[in-house]
Parts: sequence; structure tokens; C-alpha cells
Amino acid sequence: MLEARNISKRYGQTTALDKAELSMRPGEIRALLGSNGSGKSTVAKILGGLVSMNSGDITIDGKPLSIHSAKDALTNGVALAYQDYSLVDELTVEENLFLNNANVTMLGFIDHKRRDTDTLEILERFHLAVKPHTLVKSLDESDKSLLEVAKALVFHPLYLILDEVTACLHKDQVLILFDILKDEKAKGLSILFISHRFDEVFELCDTVTIFRNGCTEYSSALNNLTNDDIVFYMTGQRENACLQPARIMNNTKAGPILSIQNLCVGNQVTDVSLDLFPGEILGVCGLQGQGQGEFLRAVYGSKKITQGSIAYKGRKQLKLTPEISLKSGVAFISGDRDSEGIFPDRSIFENMNISRSALRFIFSGIRFKQSTSKAEKMIKMLNIVTGGMSQPASSLSGGNQQKLIFARNLLLDISVLILDDPTKGVDIHARKEIQEILRNLAAKGLACIYYSSDYKELAAISDRIAVFYEGTITKEFNNVCDEIESDLAAAMLGASKVEVI
Repeated sequence: MLEARNISKRYGQTTALDKAELSMRPGEIRALLGSNGSGKSTVAKILGGLVSMNSGDITIDGKPLSIHSAKDALTNGVALAYQDYSLVDELTVEENLFLNNANVTMLGFIDHKRRDTDTLEILERFHLAVKPHTLVKSLDESDKSLLEVAKALVFHPLYLILDEVTACLHKDQVLILFDILKDEKAKGLSILFISHRFDEVFELCDTVTIFRNGCTEYSSALNNLTNDDIVFYMTGQRENACLQPARIMNNTKAGPILSIQNLCVGNQVTDVSLDLFPGEILGVCGLQGQGQGEFLRAVYGSKKITQGSIAYKGRKQLKLTPEISLKSGVAFISGDRDSEGIFPDRSIFENMNISRSALRFIFSGIRFKQSTSKAEKMIKMLNIVTGGMSQPASSLSGGNQQKLIFARNLLLDISVLILDDPTKGVDIHARKEIQEILRNLAAKGLACIYYSSDYKELAAISDRIAVFYEGTITKEFNNVCDEIESDLAAAMLGASKVEVI
């Protein structure tokens, strides 16, 4: 049994962990829950050897451990699958899987034949439709996430820590992963599962530990708790006291603010047509690789349109780039904050104002007093937990980094906001706050196209939902309610004809 007692960690004046405690038993899947900034990822990195603690003790079966590196952790049977990946983009899938665990012959040479066989078995087990010698940089985010877990399991650990690994997975991939994890649990593996998706937690986990403000707030068997109980221990509020977005009527009489006709993007998106109205939140869903990501980026201007047209406020966009979109009032928020979101080494202030600065006339300068005032108001509105605007963006928790990207775009004068899984890695309370902000902005006329890999989130935020299947919209739900999840799942699997409900 692995036990972490009185674990404390400080970053300057910020306390990430304050005498936190956690245990992992063989053959158990334990959920680690908490709001963004509660210390979940910090304790995971301490156990995985990436971060050193200021004080505390870690033991396995009563034996004290001294973990100063990832190698130390692996030597003691602790493997970590990282939220931000430990993969090397320029290496192949096979090279990444065995990067620190090379199969060698008796003479010390790499056993390529055995490694090839093992790689194919792993890819088949994880249902990864890629070749062993495919470069990792060519994989999409969901495949990378599964590969990250596979890489950790290659070490045959006794304790496996999964930090938000399902955040960018689609439902079918989550089910594949859960089958693998349950199989490993039956063999005696102890798993720590960090997630913000409660339905996944209740489906997979046996026990739960809840962190709040860096402290261990509660631990118990999971069957003793409800969603409402978990929210209470995470936030101090019951779920029905959390902010609930109220639906509004779409302003269809004004005509569409965005009109997309017969849009094609290579062979990934085929003949997509839809209208987006002021004050409307249009949900988009689909399984992995069905064209929704390419569609969103084509509308924003970062993917080339091969056929079709886009009209914004009645004016056809003859040339479309991200710069033109932003200047026109169309913004984009990605759930992949590491490669498409933050500048980790730049300050929070710079991250918030980078788009505003880029759109200014080159000699206009920056009004620091005015910009600082607006930034402070946005931090307060989004409840971003910071140690000050001069701190680097990397000092924020994952969820607060995502809210920082929201702040950057909401500081602009925008009419359309395109969101690609924007609450990935954001806790339930922050998610509801973001939904309420979007609803308030929609009430003032902001139009949104909102993709989410979480069906329940999509049903909670959307006025209308378009389902992508094999590169086109096959079904559209105009009457959205919380009970349509099964219908959405069926539509995403192609189990229904093209229709509007």
C-alpha cells in the first residue's frame, strides 16, 4: 500500500498542498477529485517524481521512499500518465512506448523484433489505428492521450496515476480505456484516477479522496457519496446552490450572423451548411475524426476551405485567416491550451492582452493603466486564482489557464465565439461559471459554436446541437433537453438518417 502523509508544497507565496494525505491500495481504483488549483496535479507530480515536496512522508508497505526523479518513482513501481503528455513528437509511436524501457538482447542490443511485436499488441489493445513507426506529432490529441497511458503501463507498475487522461477522449475511447484499467485492476494494479467527469468516476472508481485548497477534505468509499456530496466537499456549496445557466430564446428574426453554405475541407468535411444566429449557442458533437475539429478551424480561418462559402453579418468572406476573423469579431478558444492557448513563460497580464496588442496599429502603444484595470475585472469575473498578474501563466492550475484563455478573448469586441472542447480539464464549479458567463453574453447577442466531447455538458449549454458523422452533419436537435444523451450517442454512431428534430 502506498501512503502519502502530511504532504506540503509551496511555490513562493502560493501554497499548493498543505499537509495533504492520500493512500492507494493494491487492486483499487481511487478517484482524486477537487476544484482547479486544489493540488491534485501537484500531488500526482510529487508521487511521479517531477516535483519535490517541502515536507511530508511517502511510504510503500510502511517503507519510507525518497522520490527525487521520475526514475526513482518508476524504480519503486509508481508510473504517471501526464495530463500534458511526456511524449516526444519527433519520435515514432514505438520509440515513445519504449523510450525509457528498451527491450534488449543478452548482448545488450535492442531487440527490435520483440519490440515490434509488443508495440503491435499494445496498439491493438488500445484500439489505436496507427502504425508503430508513425511519428507522434502526426497523431491527434485523443490518440496521444491513450498512448500516454500505454507508455506508463509498459513499465508494469504497481501504482498507476492518471492525471486527466480522459479529458480529450471520446466516449468510445473512454470505454476502451476503462476496460483496460478494470483488467489491470483485476491483476492487482492500484490506480489513482484524476478527473472532472463525475459519470466516469462513478463508473470506474471504488474509493475517492477529495482535495480542497491543498488539503485533504474527505476520503471514503465512492458508493457513500452523491454528485451533490462531492461538489459540497470540493467547493463548500451544494450543487443546487451552484450557478445554473438559464436558456434564452434565439434571436432568429434578426437573420443569421454567420451563414455557412456547402462547406468542404479536403476529404475531412463534406457539404456542411448551417446558420448561426445572434444570442444562440450552437452545440457541435461527434466521435473522434468525424470532421468537427476541421470544420471549426475552417470557420475561424486556420484551415483552408476547398469548397463552399462563409458569410459574416451578410457579407461573404472571400479570404479568411485568424487575423481577419479576429478583426471581424470572430474568436476561437481551443481546449488544447498547451499548443494552441497559453504562452507559459509569459506573464498572466501578457497572456490576457496578447490578442488586443496584436490587433492594434503598430505605433498605437499599450495603455497599461487601462489594460491592467480591464484585466483585473476579467480575473474577478472569471474567478481566476492567481498569485498576481506578473506571475507566469505556467504558475496557474490547468483550469485557471483555460479561464485565462477565455479572459483573453472576452477582452476583445467579438460577436461570434468558436469553442473547441473549451472546458477540458476544468472542474465542475468552474465549468458552471463559464457556462453562466457564456449565457449572459449570449443574452447580449454573442453567438457561439460550442464543441464538447462531454454529452451532458453539451446538453446543458446548447440551444441547438448539430451531430457530425463522416465529415458532415447527419442530425440536428432543435429541442435540447438533458434527456437527449442517448439520442446523441446513437446519432454519433451513425445510427440515424439525416434529419432535424
